[in-house]
Amino acid sequence: MMRTALIVNDDGYKSAGIRALQAELGAHYDARAIAPADEQSWKGKSISGYHQPLTLERKTYHEFDGFIANGTPADCAQLGLYELFETLPDFVVSGINNGANIGHAHIISSGTVGAAFEAAFQGVPAFASSVWGMYRDNPNVDFNDPDTTRHFRIAAGITRRIIDKVMAAGFPKSVQVIAINIPVNAKADAPWLITRPHSVSYGRLFQLDGEVYRNTGSAELKGDEAPNTDLEAIAKGNISIVPISLQLTTDAGRQELSRILDAPIFGE
Repeated sequence: MMRTALIVNDDGYKSAGIRALQAELGAHYDARAIAPADEQSWKGKSISGYHQPLTLERKTYHEFDGFIANGTPADCAQLGLYELFETLPDFVVSGINNGANIGHAHIISSGTVGAAFEAAFQGVPAFASSVWGMYRDNPNVDFNDPDTTRHFRIAAGITRRIIDKVMAAGFPKSVQVIAINIPVNAKADAPWLITRPHSVSYGRLFQLDGEVYRNTGSAELKGDEAPNTDLEAIAKGNISIVPISLQLTTDAGRQELSRILDAPIFGE
């Protein structure tokens, strides 16, 4: 029986990234897609409030054939998991994001990774795939245009091959989300490296524009600012693969805090 997969993103259903991903995965899996009605970047794993109604609408836009919702990426993951399948899918793939999701700060802030987190909290193995440098190398391209899918085809193929191998072997039990970051000019046979997130701060984001503040983004970091991390790996043309755990604590941290506070560790 063909494995089932939910595809979601944060750039919206028109984005070339999700269109390329659906075309690639659809040839190998029972892949069903849901996406925000419009761009929902920087939303993290936020869920719409109790009194905010959400709508689910069938939509076709070139390679995209699925559903759209007027919510966050995590909302879409929730709706997709429980509305598009009779039983939970075998895995979820979020992306392909137009922009890297590397480093602690961006991983936590990312709507792409946030949708994968939401799937993981529901017990479903999840992948988040992103491309680094697409806007930089194509500053005048509107990636919602129909003919831009080609920009993401190699990244979609790389993402699918990583998924194939992981799912065939069995998703690692100590991992809940696998974050994949692909350089924009990566070849199909670019090396895969298992990495860790860098911890360089993205610094100030909001700049005064007249009487309001706007998120103007952060300066692009260089690989040598964070050696032996996801940043250096993709800066050198490699595919960065970060295994993410949602345990949100560490044994060493509990031990240290127990000593500081002279308090026992519950359950030990």
